[in-house]
Amino acid sequence: MSKSLIGWLRFDLEEGTGLSRALRLYFTSPGFNVVMLFRLSQLFGGFFSQIVTYRNLRRNGAEISPHAKIGRGLRIGHPNGIVIGKHVVAGRNLTLFQHVTLGQIGGKYPRIGDNVRVYLGSSVLGDIVIGDNVVIGAHCLVQEDVASGTVVVASDTIQKSARGGRDTI
Repeated sequence: MSKSLIGWLRFDLEEGTGLSRALRLYFTSPGFNVVMLFRLSQLFGGFFSQIVTYRNLRRNGAEISPHAKIGRGLRIGHPNGIVIGKHVVAGRNLTLFQHVTLGQIGGKYPRIGDNVRVYLGSSVLGDIVIGDNVVIGAHCLVQEDVASGTVVVASDTIQKSARGGRDTI
C-alpha cells in the first residue's frame, strides 16, 4: 500500500491508527470497508477503479464515484444505498448515513464544506454549496445553498381537507 493511501485511511479511522486496526475494521465494519474501497479506487484509477467501485456496490450497497473529491475523515455509518456522484466535492469530516445521495441536476454537483453530517434518506442535489458545520436531518431534499452552522430538517405540512380528514402536502 502506498503512503498516501495509508495517510488518508489514518484520518478516516475514528480513533487510533495502524495496519492491524485498519484490517480489523475492513473485515468487521461495513462503513469503513466502503471508505477503504473508495480510497483504493481513487489511488489506482482506470479499469481497476471501476472494478473496485463495482465491488463496493455489490458488497456494501454503496456507489461512490472514484472521481468524487472527498477530504479526510470520511465516515459512513451504514453504507446501504449511499450514492456519491462523479463531481461531488466535499471537505473534511463528512459523515453519511444510509440511503444518502449526493448527486447532480443538469450535470451540476454539490460542493460540501467541512464537518458536515447527512442523515438517512437525504438527498443533496445540484449546483449548491453546503457550508461548514452543517447537519442535514433525515429525509431532507436539499437543492439550495445552506449557510455554515445550519441544521436542516424536513417538514411535512399537514392541512385539513374540506372533508375533515388530513392530507399531507
